[in-house]
Amino acid sequence: MPAHIVPPIRETANDRLKRRFAGIWWNSIIAAVVVHFLLFAFFPEMTAAVVAGRDDPTKVVIVPPDIPDPPAAEDIIRPANPIASVDVSDDVSIGKTVFDSSRPVEVTPPDRILDPSDNPDVWTPRTVEPRLRNLHEVQRALVRLYPAMLRDAGIGGQTIVWFYIDETGRVVQTRVRHPSEHRAFDEAALKVAELMRFAPAYNRERPVAVWVALPIRFTAR
Repeated sequence: MPAHIVPPIRETANDRLKRRFAGIWWNSIIAAVVVHFLLFAFFPEMTAAVVAGRDDPTKVVIVPPDIPDPPAAEDIIRPANPIASVDVSDDVSIGKTVFDSSRPVEVTPPDRILDPSDNPDVWTPRTVEPRLRNLHEVQRALVRLYPAMLRDAGIGGQTIVWFYIDETGRVVQTRVRHPSEHRAFDEAALKVAELMRFAPAYNRERPVAVWVALPIRFTAR
């Protein structure tokens, strides 16, 4: 390219906007003036809206007069010292108290003090229940003491027995709590109960004597 030829400068959109800005600005001002003139000419009833809120009517609050404080309480007057009087009517006097010199009535003690070992309804607190020690011996006794007639007939039954177990785990007493339908099962259950040996019950770390109810079941094979 020859040195004396200068390339043309390309006009940008920003340059075109700057060149036309003055004409656009004046045209906008003239258009705004014409629009406002037409609005006020053809719509004279239009007014500017009040931007601020409307003032509410003032309310008059009547303050009640000050209530006077109540008067201070008067000092408590100490009562006068009582004066003994000899003119006292017998109707208001207290009669002379007479103490009976006889001995108090002795209460007859009961014939027999209830022993926990005689009352299965007495519940003894415990943290560990008694545990059967000779399970296999008891199972053999159930087979041996099963009533023969009921076993041959294929009849089974269950008897719930009360056990009173002392602190060593020995069975002290046995009673039928809920009998079965056949008396022979109840008699056999009591015989089996006499053979049962237990580890004692404990209340925390101390062995205790307790009543427990256990089922003894005879099942025909």
